[in-house]
Amino acid sequence: MAGQPWFSSKRVTIAVAAGLFGLALIALAFRIGVAPQEPGPPAAGSEREAPPKRQRPTWNVALGNVVYLARELGLDVRAVKGDPPDIEKIAARIESQLMRLREIYREEGEKNPILMGSLVLQLRVGADGAVGAVEEIASRLSDTRFKRAAIAEVSGWNFAEIVTEPAVIRCPLMFVREGMEIVTLVSWERALARPAGEQAAAAPAGSAPANQAALRKAAPQPVLPAPAQPQPRAVPAAGERSRPEALYQIKYATPLRKEPNFSSESLTRLTIGTKVTLLRRTGDWVEVRYNDGGLTGYLRKEFVVPVDANP
Repeated sequence: MAGQPWFSSKRVTIAVAAGLFGLALIALAFRIGVAPQEPGPPAAGSEREAPPKRQRPTWNVALGNVVYLARELGLDVRAVKGDPPDIEKIAARIESQLMRLREIYREEGEKNPILMGSLVLQLRVGADGAVGAVEEIASRLSDTRFKRAAIAEVSGWNFAEIVTEPAVIRCPLMFVREGMEIVTLVSWERALARPAGEQAAAAPAGSAPANQAALRKAAPQPVLPAPAQPQPRAVPAAGERSRPEALYQIKYATPLRKEPNFSSESLTRLTIGTKVTLLRRTGDWVEVRYNDGGLTGYLRKEFVVPVDANP
């Protein structure tokens, strides 16, 4: 009995020591689990630089000779009666019909390096959407023959399903040479189109002469005297038969139509330089015989030139 207290105190000591050891192990494990790791060097390519912001181009450069619908010069639509057609749909339809006019401009631009400028047309459209008449309102194009060909092409446009009642469309077009900047040219055209009093009012007092001199110096000059061109032989008068030797050739690729109107059936397509014999004139159309195929049909008078002139 005398040794029992010693034994009990020894057991207590061992139990306390074991408990402290266990607590130490738990603390060590917790510290290892939460200890922050030293950041190592970043792996190659792990840090990506933020991509630079793309800047919107401020220059709209024509990459080729183009025809541009210059809405800034006054695209307008009005109905003869009732509400006017949707101008956005009108603009989209014009854009969809510009391809052939662009081809004609590029063909002619290869021969006439100064052919550029604006052409504002008024289109009278019927209830069926067909263009009935085209009138030139304003122009800065120097080539009269080219203007007539452009007007003839526009006369064949159609606005079916968009125009259901007679309407009038003011259609401003810009003919721009390769490499020339469209936005500046349009601004220049707008400045020239303003009345003199409005131009003076828009400029700061005392600065108008200097501004106008700078404009004349910096702006391109689209209207220059056209180079001398061979004078074509006269087209026969209406109803007059031409001589058999009246040989002409195609100036712009065009369909040969059965009747003298744009809605008539196309008999074949004539390419540039194709030889035709002029038979007679019917208004702005001429009747020709396609010499290779023997077909007889009609095309616009602006689309043919004498064989001794450049097509």
